[in-house]
Amino acid sequence: MAGRPMLQTITASHKSLTPVIAPGPAKVLFTSREIDFPEPVLMERYVCEPGERVEAQLDAYVVSMHLARSTVFEQRTPLGRFRNIVKSEGAITLFPAGRITEVKVKGAAEFAYCAFAPEYMREVMEEEFSGRSIPLHIRTNLHDIRLRQLFERLIALLQSGSPCGRLYVDSLTHELAIRSLELHAERASAYREKISALPPYAFRRVAEMLGDNLHARIRLGDLASLCGYSRAHFLRMFQVTTGVTPYEYHMQMRIHHAMTLLTSSTSPLIDIAAACGFSSQSHLASVFRKRIGTTPSEFRRQL
Repeated sequence: MAGRPMLQTITASHKSLTPVIAPGPAKVLFTSREIDFPEPVLMERYVCEPGERVEAQLDAYVVSMHLARSTVFEQRTPLGRFRNIVKSEGAITLFPAGRITEVKVKGAAEFAYCAFAPEYMREVMEEEFSGRSIPLHIRTNLHDIRLRQLFERLIALLQSGSPCGRLYVDSLTHELAIRSLELHAERASAYREKISALPPYAFRRVAEMLGDNLHARIRLGDLASLCGYSRAHFLRMFQVTTGVTPYEYHMQMRIHHAMTLLTSSTSPLIDIAAACGFSSQSHLASVFRKRIGTTPSEFRRQL
């Protein structure tokens, strides 16, 4: 053990994580601080140069995904020796709050990470796993299709800076937290109750709230509280009921309302966009074309 650096204790809140989890000098490319993100969650994309991360204390739960080309890392083992780890594109690392080990990176690397405040993860564990204690430890070089898909959607949001709606972000980050915990608990599915559809009265309340607030920012927690369920349980029940997420259902309602206004009124497109909850006429046109196969102007001319 001679020559091994002493443990460096760092208070690494989710508001300033990159310098702590980066294995070398880091530069942030995109950060969720610039868009509407849930406060207990931080997401960033960064690049780091070759270098070393000393052992440290981490006070947030972090899910990291390695991007671009393969990179060689040296990680210190419990016996004090270093072992080589090659991370390829899409490799996932889970960092529970607590000690993170010493690592050296031999080449430039690029990562995206999502950091969750401890209280957020405790809530997710309580909701999703009935309060069961799930042992958490650092897991590295994981490859999981579902986690990668969630990361890619969040990264696209981060890089575009385009309006997305809080409901969409809430759903993606919540699913990412759940999936990462599932990887810690091989029998996680045994902790869950059988998921049924929402009761008709509860679904009516949710549908009415979504329909009455096409232009408003609705949070996943708002819809769950309306029905008296946890966020995780509500999300699964809603998907059983409709086959889609609350965000997707809300977007379908907004597009349907836009089609109704295009058919029944001569209102300018900019006014229709505002009435349906889109940030601009171009935002409406982009989403409309993607879902309907034509622009709002072309749709109106074809009537």
